[in-house]
Amino acid sequence: MKLAEVIATVIELSDVVKQEVEARQAEKPLGTFYDPLRACRGPTEAENKLRDFLTSQSVATVYTVVLVMYAGRGDWPITDFLEQYEEMKATFDNVPRAVGQMMEKVPLPDYLREGVRLLVEQGIDVDKLME
Repeated sequence: MKLAEVIATVIELSDVVKQEVEARQAEKPLGTFYDPLRACRGPTEAENKLRDFLTSQSVATVYTVVLVMYAGRGDWPITDFLEQYEEMKATFDNVPRAVGQMMEKVPLPDYLREGVRLLVEQGIDVDKLME
């Protein structure tokens, strides 16, 4: 599977997770953000699908998706991906930790869309990031 396809699938799956979270938030009193029952209820089917998909990817793919997420969030510029990739490997020493970092981000699909947009804007082929 090409990286662009992986990112598109992550966006699709994380959109469902985001919608679930937003629906739960809509049921809470205004200004309540912390969900103390989230740890008790366990992951939803959508969260499990997203986690399973991400953990089934190669280490390089997971770290590259994290890079695109952080670029879309505005944390890192769209330059020198190789250096940033090495930094990512040092920061997240294993795939489950990197996947967990992505799973914590409710706006993950938005960050990925923006990251891809920025890459395209810079003339960078998403599928060539891992070459």
